[in-house]
Amino acid sequence: MVSTLDITLFEAANQLAGRSFTLDALMALAMENPVIKGGPLAACFLFAWWHRADDKTQARRRATLLVTLATLFLIAPLMKVVSTATDMSPRPLVMAEQVVMYEDGALHVQPRVAYTPPATGLAARLAADARAGRVANNDLASFPSDHAALFVAFAVGIFLATRSAGIFALGWTFLGILLPRVATGMHWPSDMAAGALAGLVILAVTVLVARGPARGLVDRVAALADRHRGWAQAALFLLLVEAASAMETLQRLVELVIGILTR
Repeated sequence: MVSTLDITLFEAANQLAGRSFTLDALMALAMENPVIKGGPLAACFLFAWWHRADDKTQARRRATLLVTLATLFLIAPLMKVVSTATDMSPRPLVMAEQVVMYEDGALHVQPRVAYTPPATGLAARLAADARAGRVANNDLASFPSDHAALFVAFAVGIFLATRSAGIFALGWTFLGILLPRVATGMHWPSDMAAGALAGLVILAVTVLVARGPARGLVDRVAALADRHRGWAQAALFLLLVEAASAMETLQRLVELVIGILTR
């Protein structure tokens, strides 16, 4: 059951949608284009990696950034497991239609949410599908937000390494990634809050492990990256591209492997 606070906060954010085609198109671009969505965070990561500092500071920064990048590839599968294990949580754009849910052994008609769809983009297409009675399984499992977990951890990790780049990364994460997904009806505010909290917890655990039991391993990886800068930059480029796209390629590869193995 969606809380009254969730509905109130969502409806306030949804006021941004459907008023201007330009704004709707910009939000769709930020949500769907990996370069626009995660590219600024990848740029902040590289700024923090190369930002001039004394040897000790630079080593600390790079160790933090490597741990952050590794954490992102841990968050992605963990959040998929969590989202599939949680109870049904339809997106707001689905709850704008008549929804009946099975709870406590009975069917319950859910209250319809006031929703203004954007003029263009993925959310507009999903809203049109919902009106026509076509709802994908993914649109019934919006809690928690894997985007919030991934990109909040990404931005906070950059902030731990370099404050200036981290502040920009945090600002873009909120305004360019999280807010559009709420405003267009893709997620409830609670989806974002829970996802962000999960990402922060996972990042905190990995940072503590990296500064404790795994410190030697992290230092060796950082030293190896410094000795082989060409290979390290090539690897960082590929990993950052994948992180900026919210692990879309990795998901497709996993689906491909599963499809091949189950045939």
